[in-house]
Amino acid sequence: MDFCNRISVCLLTFNSSRLLRDVLQPVAAFADEIIVVDSGSTDGTLTICDDFNIKPLYHPFETHGRQMNYAISRARYDWVLCLDSDEIMDDEAVDAMQLFKRTPGPDKNNAYRIRRDWFVLGQAVRTLYPVSSPDFPIRFFHRQVVKFNDAPVDDAAEGGASTLILAGHVKHDTFFSIEEVFAKLNSYTARVVKYKAIRPSILRGGEPPSSPRLNAVFSDQHLSNINAMQQLSLFLMADFLHAAQPVQLFSFCVQRG
Repeated sequence: MDFCNRISVCLLTFNSSRLLRDVLQPVAAFADEIIVVDSGSTDGTLTICDDFNIKPLYHPFETHGRQMNYAISRARYDWVLCLDSDEIMDDEAVDAMQLFKRTPGPDKNNAYRIRRDWFVLGQAVRTLYPVSSPDFPIRFFHRQVVKFNDAPVDDAAEGGASTLILAGHVKHDTFFSIEEVFAKLNSYTARVVKYKAIRPSILRGGEPPSSPRLNAVFSDQHLSNINAMQQLSLFLMADFLHAAQPVQLFSFCVQRG
């Protein structure tokens, strides 16, 4: 079978062993190369990459956009699919990528969005403020036309004359545990402090950490493992993260499907 278009998959990792095999298996079915950029994993991430005959590139992490642009710069082919290590493609998305490879003369000014369904603490959700699930980020594009912006949080791929939606979806299995929630929030707020001029204040509005919306995020079992000070810290970090945006309550207001 003749393939017209070569595809590089760009994947970012850091202590990603929990899901990495599930992420790599689908993309291995169509990728002509897989670029893994790792920012210093100490778990089994590098071993899993070796199992797939992938030699990760080390690059210190600054922002997601910069890290992804670095991965793109190291790719061999111009058409690139960009994924994080908690995003798992379904069979329909894999089929869409294989179909694209057989498509003659694709327009490099087209950028492609993919449906991303969010899972928090192992459960599908409809809203993870300020993101609605599913969302449709641009993740597949021609690298001469599209690049990621430099936003410290919530960066996005930009460029291209038009966007299309790929068939299928990815499962975004994020925030698997309470510990991961705190670790990621700490990471996000640290980047905001370093790269964005803001004036955080909890006086802009919102609801206290004991609000029913917080209970929509975490089950009683989860909340029983978080003391009042931790709940307040979670609220403050979320408020701080979105200090430049209107706040409804709290960044992690979740509506389950």
